[in-house]
Amino acid sequence: MASSGNIFKEIAAKASILKVIEAELGANRIVKKGNSYVCLCPFHEDHSPSMNIDVRRNTFHCWVDDHKGDPIAFVEQYEHLSPMEALKKVCSICSIPLPQELSNRKEYVPTVEREYPEELKALKELSHFYQLTLSSALGEKGREYLASRKIPQEVIDHFGIGFAPEDPSEAIRSLRGLGYEVSTLEKAGILVNSSKLTDRYSSRIMFPIEDAYGHVVGFSGRKISSLQEGGKYINYPETALFHKSEILYHFSKAKETARKDGYIYLVEGFMDVIAFVRAGMNSVVGTMGTALTKEHVSALKSLGVEVRLCLDSDEPGQIGDERCCPLLLEAKVPFRVVRPFKTGKDADEVLTNGKEKGKEALEDASKRLYDPFLFLLGRALKKDGVVRNKLSDPLEVQAYLTKASPYYFALDEISRARDLEILSKVTDLSNDVLKDALSQKKIPLQEKETPKQEERRNYPNRDNYRKWDYHRKEEKEQINYSSMATFSNERDKAAGNINDCYELVRSSSQGEGFYPYLLENETNLLISTCLSRAAYLDFEATRNDYSFAPFYLLNNLISLLYAKDSNKTSLTRNDYASLAKSLEESNAPEEKEPEEENREESSFSEFFDDEEGTSVETHTLSEEDRELLLPLLERLANLPSSFYDPTGFQRDLKLHTYYCQLDALLRQSKLQDGEKESIETKQKRILLERNIRRNGGKVVSKV
Repeated sequence: MASSGNIFKEIAAKASILKVIEAELGANRIVKKGNSYVCLCPFHEDHSPSMNIDVRRNTFHCWVDDHKGDPIAFVEQYEHLSPMEALKKVCSICSIPLPQELSNRKEYVPTVEREYPEELKALKELSHFYQLTLSSALGEKGREYLASRKIPQEVIDHFGIGFAPEDPSEAIRSLRGLGYEVSTLEKAGILVNSSKLTDRYSSRIMFPIEDAYGHVVGFSGRKISSLQEGGKYINYPETALFHKSEILYHFSKAKETARKDGYIYLVEGFMDVIAFVRAGMNSVVGTMGTALTKEHVSALKSLGVEVRLCLDSDEPGQIGDERCCPLLLEAKVPFRVVRPFKTGKDADEVLTNGKEKGKEALEDASKRLYDPFLFLLGRALKKDGVVRNKLSDPLEVQAYLTKASPYYFALDEISRARDLEILSKVTDLSNDVLKDALSQKKIPLQEKETPKQEERRNYPNRDNYRKWDYHRKEEKEQINYSSMATFSNERDKAAGNINDCYELVRSSSQGEGFYPYLLENETNLLISTCLSRAAYLDFEATRNDYSFAPFYLLNNLISLLYAKDSNKTSLTRNDYASLAKSLEESNAPEEKEPEEENREESSFSEFFDDEEGTSVETHTLSEEDRELLLPLLERLANLPSSFYDPTGFQRDLKLHTYYCQLDALLRQSKLQDGEKESIETKQKRILLERNIRRNGGKVVSKV
């Protein structure tokens, strides 16, 4: 609600609630009813006008969701503005002069404008130069390319799209002619070679990239011919102004319409964002091909709207959607996922393939949404490129429930009931059984014991040393040295078992191709979660998954044991025996369902009808997995819970992300004989290795 200060009361009294709501929603949305007016409430999904506009009292009130207040309160709530911003907007709508005390108040100036004014001006001038080049004789090839992609002039103007001339020194000469110093151009990231004074782009379509305030802070250049050297896009270097991990493409232009629409689409690339705008949907931003970061999530959260994940419909894009989910859930950002497109892998293809009806096709396809719980169910049902009708393997059901339960509890009651009904049909389990299984996944926060707390309970320190035998003088003299020797022998035996675990994993067929230190790291994590419930809870809280498929399967079974008994602090020998029995029983071949039954259930597969789209990293238990896990369980059963090292576990937990990234990087950039490592790959590798070293891990100096 707006502040109760005199200025706010004065402006609210002068403003017209009817005029304000007409300006925000449109006059055609308001209907006169008796002495007042009514309209569909913009704050909830309203099908019958439930918001009353009282012109006599100059207030609004929705009788369903209880949104109410004066003209300033309406703008504040509808556009998610601060009270002061809402007051100024109302003054603008109603042509009310700003009070003197507000007129004299200094406007907030972003830090970037105060610290880098010349660099921002240079970047703006460069953007203008590229736009002029596109419209000149030098930009003919650029115009032909944009015409071939059917991008109209109004969209080109909206995004400020330009063209870099063939001569990379042209842009620098232009900026130098305007008086910009070489040092300014270097700080702004414009110069690629200060000795030759050249730009980094040649004969490329130029997309200016703006920060949240609308400042041009960088560019991306797309080649227009397959004959051109370099990648499809040449990205801008990291500068004091440009941090790719913090910027969402089109955010500054989309934030206002998103607040009015109540949602914003998140796509991958420049052309996908442009496709949405071409289709008349301005509330869209792009990650520019990078993974979603916490900084991106923070920017999206500031809008106060629903995020609609719409990354590419191919497998990498669907994996990207899946990786976005925990970040948005953790930040408590409401979101849904767009179902994979049928007529293209991304928004640009849907728009293009639809031809004359491309706009309608993209608009309709982008409205096919499901909540993250069902999205993950669709991922679990897809196997080897085929959508299955049933999820009957207990291991797969448990894996799904473990992964999807946080999203289930984030839903409203109606959505939970609907999703549970769908899940029941897929698994042939009753609603009660599924609800009970899900409730076991929801571990109350007060049950969680941090590694620090467990360390204080299990190890001597200044707070609890009096509890320990060897701190009591009378018992010091009665030390049983034979028991100490036994303890030492047990630790040696335990260490031997752990080394055996490493060797088992490294020598397995499933371990081939994995980064060896990632395998060792995940083995340590698995051991810790078996020895300590606190470690297991910490691992689950980070939303981590094992990259090594057999560990992924085993962890799902371990989660059941901890969920069944909230007092269990670590796994016992009986637990390991139970795990081994589960693995052996899963050896029975799955019975194939009759074709008729498959046809009867086809309606559900149509719910996830994504011929091109979703597939899932589902892990089923193979004979090789069983041959590895059964002897591994034998070794784990011989480890005492006292062997758990909280400090080492926290280090391994922190290192896991880096090792996974390094493993992916090394797989992606696997060199053939005689090939050289690219500069970009080397930089990424060195950065990851530095982070690993800082956190106490091992580093391999060569790829």
